[in-house]
Amino acid sequence: MSRLKFYSNLWKINVVLVFILGILFAYIPSIQVENLINIEFSNCLAEFNNLIKDPVCFKNNTYYDFVFIIAYSFLFYYSLKVFENTLSLTLKPWFFIICFIPGFFDVIENLSGLYLVDFIGNDSSKDASNMFSVFYWFVRLKWVFVIIFILMTLTIFLYYFVFAIEKWIETLFFPKKAK
Repeated sequence: MSRLKFYSNLWKINVVLVFILGILFAYIPSIQVENLINIEFSNCLAEFNNLIKDPVCFKNNTYYDFVFIIAYSFLFYYSLKVFENTLSLTLKPWFFIICFIPGFFDVIENLSGLYLVDFIGNDSSKDASNMFSVFYWFVRLKWVFVIIFILMTLTIFLYYFVFAIEKWIETLFFPKKAK
């Protein structure tokens, strides 16, 4: 099996895994968090505290997110491997380390978010204010990298979609004749 085919198969498996985990976020009541994006992009600790309606669900969601981080980090890694092999490139190893940076930032975001939830109702704590600064910046740093990798992953998905449509049309309208 070629390297491209190998990494393409791993990429497809990871797409399915990330999709399934994403669906579970939407359908497991104990991990559903209202306004999660607004919570992530809170501008101050008071806003963060006001947006968290159910601290237990927020914590459960955050614990579950650690599994999601692993899945999407490998999806980003396999996306880059597919790009490398499709374009016949030889990328430096540090390119592949970059694939795990969003996950690393997300782990810091999650740990700081878990810490902050314990301070709900006590926004005057200096520790909470400092930790909110960590949370604030790592959310934004994570999303800078995530957006880049999402665009790369969508490009690969679009490529495979167009390729599948082409094969379907070819099979349907231009069948190969038996010899």
